[in-house]
Amino acid sequence: MRETENPTNRAFFVLSGEGQSIQLGELRALLETYHGDSSVEHVSDRVFVVANGDYSEEIVRRGAYVSLGGPLIGEVESSRIVEGFQRLDYYPFLKDSRSFAVKVVDFSGKIRREKTEADLGASVKASNRRLAVSLDYPDIVVAVIICPTKTLVGLMRPETVQRTWSQRRPRARPFFHPSALYPKFARALVNLARVKPGDTLLDPFCGTGSILLEAGLMGIDVVGIDIRRRMCKGSLANLLKFGSDFMGVLNADATKLCINNCDAIVTDVPYGRVSSTVGRASEVILRDLVEEAKAILPDGRHAVIMSPEGTEPFDSNEFQLVDRHKIYVHRNLTRAVTVLRRR
Repeated sequence: MRETENPTNRAFFVLSGEGQSIQLGELRALLETYHGDSSVEHVSDRVFVVANGDYSEEIVRRGAYVSLGGPLIGEVESSRIVEGFQRLDYYPFLKDSRSFAVKVVDFSGKIRREKTEADLGASVKASNRRLAVSLDYPDIVVAVIICPTKTLVGLMRPETVQRTWSQRRPRARPFFHPSALYPKFARALVNLARVKPGDTLLDPFCGTGSILLEAGLMGIDVVGIDIRRRMCKGSLANLLKFGSDFMGVLNADATKLCINNCDAIVTDVPYGRVSSTVGRASEVILRDLVEEAKAILPDGRHAVIMSPEGTEPFDSNEFQLVDRHKIYVHRNLTRAVTVLRRR
């Protein structure tokens, strides 16, 4: 499937369903990164339709919380699925394919999967008799996303997205520290920064390198800073283990940045329980970091900062508040992920 083959200029996305606002925030950030302005329609809790922008496979590849996605063929009423399938025009999407398979994702709890797959398969075959069904090696997958009132029909690439989170979990890395972020969450933070391959990302409190690792694996140039030499060495060991590209890890003070510019700042500010603040209050560290960020972030670029709730940065003359997500950790700790844009 070529990414340009999207006659409707619409796409569908299914999120993984952890239930936090950061999932939709990540999807919106990726859409902005690759397509600029796009209108997003909320179909159900986990299902969204996007218009005004061609679908990009890169969004599914990069998205931490994006489970499925692809060009949208059309929509039908969930109460009249068979008739709806027959009215859709599949040919413009499938004219270059020789085989297909059908995948049903049911959020309604009322559909017989086998019958739905047979009904859609018959409609697809009627549009192009040369198409063969291939469950093992199809050229294309026709997806049916069934929601309570609306059913979406779209395309997906045959191979599933290979998620390797467990291979990079904190305990599987050469250097472990209890402050380490899980790879899925770290990747979402990177995506919120709206960076592309070739951009430079700075993590001024890099710790074990969780954020650097995920960004580097996406082709982003990364620089890490940590005031503790032990953490710098550990971060380097983790980056080397997983083959993540990096520009360097510096043993320095993040509140006195020693680089001239970068395209994004993504970081988890230490708060003194499992991540050392070296005797300084989190509020002071955060204030000094934002002050330093003014000098190195170009206009329009983003800083993604995670900090304990109540210490998060707000709108200022230099930074516009783009988004904020609350992350519940336990009853005594809720963390805030703040996305700022340099004015």
